[in-house]
Amino acid sequence: AASAPPLARGQDVAGIMLEGFGWNTPVSPNRAWWDHLSDLAPQLRQMGFTAMWAPPATKGAGGGFSDGYDLYDYYDLGSKNQMGSVATRYGTKEQYLNLVSIAHANGQDIYFDIVMNQRAGGQSNGYDYSSLVGAEAVGRFTMGPWDFHHNGQGDWDMDLVGMRDVAQENPVTRQNLFNWLRWLDKQTGCDGYRVDAAKHMPFDFQEGALYQVQEGMGQ
Repeated sequence: AASAPPLARGQDVAGIMLEGFGWNTPVSPNRAWWDHLSDLAPQLRQMGFTAMWAPPATKGAGGGFSDGYDLYDYYDLGSKNQMGSVATRYGTKEQYLNLVSIAHANGQDIYFDIVMNQRAGGQSNGYDYSSLVGAEAVGRFTMGPWDFHHNGQGDWDMDLVGMRDVAQENPVTRQNLFNWLRWLDKQTGCDGYRVDAAKHMPFDFQEGALYQVQEGMGQ
């Protein structure tokens, strides 16, 4: 079959996005998942895929076995030794950034799955995140009980699968999430986001979050 013609990233055409993970994404001691996707990027582009949807790169409460949706540390993309591992289930921060670069070199966009609704793994029944490790922990979103809802039942105030629900209407909490998004943009150079649990967060917060992306990277 003829190969797909080369396309510049951001070109205004219809594209095809590949979900680059699954619920049973393997944990391999020999080849990190980020490296596996990097290996496949040229072939996927030749097959016609113009974008890739990447799983959460943030450290989860399950450490190296977490799928990323039980978010523990917003500022750990696989660079801190905590929750039992340095790497996430998918690899290290360096391997993730390498994937972004390789995808871009092959004319593919990268969309990053982000978790802003819930957090897991903290002390004091999941409401205290003041014991994060590493230099980046200082002043980097160390949440306390005031950053969460408690025992609510509404769509915007509900613990999903036992994970503590973040109170985005709290001005300080909200601003910390916005600051994290701008940091994430600069760190990764990704092209967009898939927002997890969107229906469980206030719409005005999500609008503000998307504004951070537009102002940060202009995408």
